[in-house]
Amino acid sequence: MPLIALAVVTAAQSLPYFVGANIGTSTTAIIAATALASDGDPAGVAALNLAFVHLILEFFAIAILFPIRQIRHFPVWLAEHTAGWFGQGRFFAFGYIALLFYLLPFGGVWLTGDLEIADFYEPVVPQEVQELEAGEADAEEVEEDVEGVADADDADDANGDNGDNGDNGGNSDNSNNGNNGLDIDV
Repeated sequence: MPLIALAVVTAAQSLPYFVGANIGTSTTAIIAATALASDGDPAGVAALNLAFVHLILEFFAIAILFPIRQIRHFPVWLAEHTAGWFGQGRFFAFGYIALLFYLLPFGGVWLTGDLEIADFYEPVVPQEVQELEAGEADAEEVEEDVEGVADADDADDANGDNGDNGDNGGNSDNSNNGNNGLDIDV
């Protein structure tokens, strides 16, 4: 923007740079979403889908914006006129920011009321990811069972019950005779 303010380039000449910057931010979003989706988290997969939709939207904007001269000049005209308004006083700048970033988004949320906007969306998760998640859930259940058994053994030891039934020196398994489960005839 300082190049436009210094009159090094015109607003019309800078438009391709702004559109290119939008594509650059879209690819950054794809890189970040790829990191989130790498473990198969449904929220990460949804973020990756959204990042690709954003990139596709940017390409469609270029395909629509540049071939038609009247449409290509509209963003430049709008930028020049809003800059003229902002030059008249700070009130216009603050009003524009309040309108665009606060009143419109919150007004849209307020108008929808109790509607659940994203209720209808269920992300598509590949079968392999679902199998990995199921395997992780099973592993967590086994780990919880093992921890529960260990806690029960610790509680028994604290009560003085160490599994000693008096026959083989504290081992509750009568078949190994103190040789740690190895049945070796010597």
